[in-house]
Amino acid sequence: MLQTGSPGELFGLVFDPQGHRLAWASQNTLGLFDPESGKTNTIPIQGNQGLFVGINFSPDGREIMFASHTNVLLCELATLQLRMFARGEEEVLSLAYSPDGTLLAFGHQGGAVSLWERKSGRKVSSILAHAFGTVMVEFSPGGEWLASCGGPSIQLWAARRDQLTPVGKPLRGHAGYVSSIAFSPDGTRLVSASSDSTLKLWDTVEGNEMGTLHGHRGGAHGVVFSKDGRHIYSTGEDGDVRVWEAPPLAELDRPTQGTPVQSGPARTKQSK
Repeated sequence: MLQTGSPGELFGLVFDPQGHRLAWASQNTLGLFDPESGKTNTIPIQGNQGLFVGINFSPDGREIMFASHTNVLLCELATLQLRMFARGEEEVLSLAYSPDGTLLAFGHQGGAVSLWERKSGRKVSSILAHAFGTVMVEFSPGGEWLASCGGPSIQLWAARRDQLTPVGKPLRGHAGYVSSIAFSPDGTRLVSASSDSTLKLWDTVEGNEMGTLHGHRGGAHGVVFSKDGRHIYSTGEDGDVRVWEAPPLAELDRPTQGTPVQSGPARTKQSK
């Protein structure tokens, strides 16, 4: 078992892009673990008043950014120095780097999505996206799109340097709130997980629902594509980690909207 050196509950767990370091946060510390050396570093966080969310490494692995209440904090890993990146009036629930590291997207409790320049720290755009808070934001692998989710809806955005522009109408179909979204490696598909216990697969080019995946007993919480884009991994309230087959769109006879791509998991790994 890894000794974190961080008393109390831990929030977030993420590897850097190269898989060389693992990071997490507690109420008063930021933790870093090097699997090769077994060394752990903990960095004190002074004056924290909220829980940490949206912890992420930059694409080059040189820094970590995370949010606490209305503050967004930045840790430069070369010096292990912690500083404020942005301070706002509205709580930040999620954050994401663009693939080239030049932009940041924040999801806010009031339902807004904001876009920021990483280098200058300047907010360049803010737009109301969801009525029930924006719980997750995710850039496409090519950086041309941003996806956000809140309540039962998902919205795709064209992510330009100076603005966010909605692409099509909100993607709706889940009966519960959407808790997690993820792009396929080629950006042509989006998968969503919901409290209604289902996953849904979306065609990002046409904006259509490609199918519904059933299997979790209770809400589905987390979802991600494999690196080759041929499988989807999901977690849920039932304690299961499920693995689903997800062939690229070019290998499918494109189903009509709402037709299940697959009615259950191809393989299931259960963790109790």
